[in-house]
Amino acid sequence: LAQEPYARRPDAAPVPLPSPPPPPRQPPRRPAMATLQPRAAERVKTRFMPRLPPLGSGAFNVEAAAAACAACCGVSPLRLADTDVRVFVAKKVVTMDPSWPEGTAVAVAEGKILSVGTEETLAPYMDTARTVVVDRSFADKVLVPGFIDPHQHPFIGGIAMALCSNVAYYDTPNPYGETIKGLKSKQAVKERLAELVRAPGPTDEPILAWGYDSVALGGHLDAQWLDEVSAERPLAVWDCSLHFVYANQAMLRKIGKLKPGVPGIMFDDDGRPTGQFLGVRAAQPVLKLFKKKFATPALAFKGMKHVTDLSHQNGITTVSEMMLGGMSMMLEEPVFREFYSEPDVPVRCVCAVDVNNLQLSTLGRSGPVVKYVKDLVRTSTDRLIFNGKVKVFSDDAFVGLGMQMKQPGYLDGHSGIWINEGPALTKLMWPYWKAGLTLHVHSNGDAGNENTLAALAELQRRHPRFDHRFTFEHYGVSTQAISQRVKALGAHCSVNIHYPHLRGEINERHLGTDRAHLASRLRSLVDLGIPTAVHTDVPVAPPEPLSEMWIATERRGQSGKVLAPEERVTRHQALKMVTVDAAHVLGMDHLIGSIEAGKLADFTVLEADPLEPGVDLRSIGVWGTVVGGRTYPRRHEWAVTGAAGLPEGFLQSVLALKVRWSGGLKRLLFQLALYCLRKVSCRLSGASALDALGRQQRIKAIPVLLFLIACGSMRRLYK
Repeated sequence: LAQEPYARRPDAAPVPLPSPPPPPRQPPRRPAMATLQPRAAERVKTRFMPRLPPLGSGAFNVEAAAAACAACCGVSPLRLADTDVRVFVAKKVVTMDPSWPEGTAVAVAEGKILSVGTEETLAPYMDTARTVVVDRSFADKVLVPGFIDPHQHPFIGGIAMALCSNVAYYDTPNPYGETIKGLKSKQAVKERLAELVRAPGPTDEPILAWGYDSVALGGHLDAQWLDEVSAERPLAVWDCSLHFVYANQAMLRKIGKLKPGVPGIMFDDDGRPTGQFLGVRAAQPVLKLFKKKFATPALAFKGMKHVTDLSHQNGITTVSEMMLGGMSMMLEEPVFREFYSEPDVPVRCVCAVDVNNLQLSTLGRSGPVVKYVKDLVRTSTDRLIFNGKVKVFSDDAFVGLGMQMKQPGYLDGHSGIWINEGPALTKLMWPYWKAGLTLHVHSNGDAGNENTLAALAELQRRHPRFDHRFTFEHYGVSTQAISQRVKALGAHCSVNIHYPHLRGEINERHLGTDRAHLASRLRSLVDLGIPTAVHTDVPVAPPEPLSEMWIATERRGQSGKVLAPEERVTRHQALKMVTVDAAHVLGMDHLIGSIEAGKLADFTVLEADPLEPGVDLRSIGVWGTVVGGRTYPRRHEWAVTGAAGLPEGFLQSVLALKVRWSGGLKRLLFQLALYCLRKVSCRLSGASALDALGRQQRIKAIPVLLFLIACGSMRRLYK
């Protein structure tokens, strides 16, 4: 990057280069516009990221990924004489830059920050620009860097919050209406489920409810308990962490025979399933039945919009999908591309690929997955960003107490659930670590965190790396020794700060008072100098950054009692955790997280200063946001227009999205598959088929398809 190919003005004097000179820069390459449908082609023209010249020895380069994100987001010098400038004047601008901490005005051009200060200090820009608009609509407001939630699940979380019936213990905010009140007893849950069963509809259609809290309500559900609600209609209940599922006998019959030996699928003494599926792997047989019902593009758009609007209303400008491909990469990738290509979408999204599930589709091979993740970086846009992140799991959930604990363990004697233990975790992460990708590890219990540390230490021994941004996701239960090793190995922490507030007191009888109250340490991490962010893990907790800051500074439980007060942080430290430190954890601190010249113009507009002592953080109003220099009021109205032209049915709609977002031979093959599917569907229904492809296109595609099938068969035989 010594040449800074995307950081010099074209008319600037050449920069002297050391000898020998670097290889010449390759021209940016874009997909042929003729291979894309007009609607997709227009997006690619304006938002497709230019390709970068190869750097280093072929291994993935973090700096190259950073430059790629900068290129896709348009971070390049401007000719001010040809530029229109907008100056936002505010009561106060909190920059989060310690050397230039505040101001009252910020100048923006083409979605980027030019300068921050006062109207007087911005005069050089205002005098040079072609036109200047001084916007005083925020004169009585406070601008802070756009809030960042570095760990969400917009796809599967949207399905749970928007499409499933709600049986959550805590209140669930609704972006379009009244808050959904929590259910405080098992009897209330049973009555809510009974209402769903009595509702009009096909009697054989499965019901999926979300939000059950096994710890708060005194234990797991099972088939016998659910049969009291309905013995005939298939019924399943998803817990609030999305890790556990409970099913009645009708649902068990629909699932069929269960594979023995899967940890978390529970059986009674007679070898019959109890209807309890505990853990992300154990839950798969149940969730597969709902994939085609809920995981269609149209419904996925509805769920993602639900989470996006809820995040935007609370001032969030950037979210992170921390498990892309967790349900179906074939569906999720084109859905995300379509959703975040909408011109009015009010947030950005940074994605991490779930390699556990993706490797299943490659028969356990990591090479194709590594290549796929690297190739995704080249397709980033200013709204949907891929920067080489992958997600893996160590132990299971904190909320349902499925995490792995060291001695003295759980007070009731039960054991947690491993997802990848010991050498298996190292083996899973090694190809991605060696390839230079960024690892985010779901790690909750103290035993789970030690398991993750041991794997990281082995990776560093085999292949040392600097600035690797390895991140512990959740970091539920820890010790001072664990935190010291996190610091020594150069890792970061993204902490679910809602654990002490929502779980601290109810976990006392399961973990003991000390371990329950010390969950989600913050102050000790900050004192060690470990980059630390906080997140919500939507749908585990609502996306409310100001509430996160309040919890981080107060650490109060549900009763109002302060839990582990020594782990509280200051307001400024808490604000860093939802802005600049969150951006650092996501590898986006060169673009977002603070209000500095050259970064993207992403701001959260507040009614009061969150750093002012005495102001209740939870009561501060959010006016809206500014993303890329464009204002989005809190009640921003928009629609996902890409869903309108999609055919009905799971497979047809997915193939239609694949056609829309593919090019070249891939697009031709997806068109052929869509044509064949429509032909079969029309014949089965007795209707006349509409040709999706011309005759010449079909003739050309058939031999290519046969050749690819033959190559695949020969490769499998060879192996």
